[in-house]
Amino acid sequence: MAEAQKRGLQLVVGLNVIDGGNPKKTPMSAREVEEWGSAMLDSSYPCAFIMWTHNDTYLKSSGMPNAMDALSRQARNRSTKSCKG
Repeated sequence: MAEAQKRGLQLVVGLNVIDGGNPKKTPMSAREVEEWGSAMLDSSYPCAFIMWTHNDTYLKSSGMPNAMDALSRQARNRSTKSCKG
């Protein structure tokens, strides 16, 4: 984030929930999604937060609906920021 700010760039952040877990190339756990997503959403600098590779089965798995709801609430409580420079 510091480098993007220094260069005057807008920053889009996100999670690769299907292949971004620990260990690498594994699905993220609900705890990882909520913890890591929340850390990204805590900063006011990013202009957007995304996730990719939608998978209904994964998103309905244990704990995931609660983690996604928590991130959704956090995102809705952020002030609006344009990604246009």
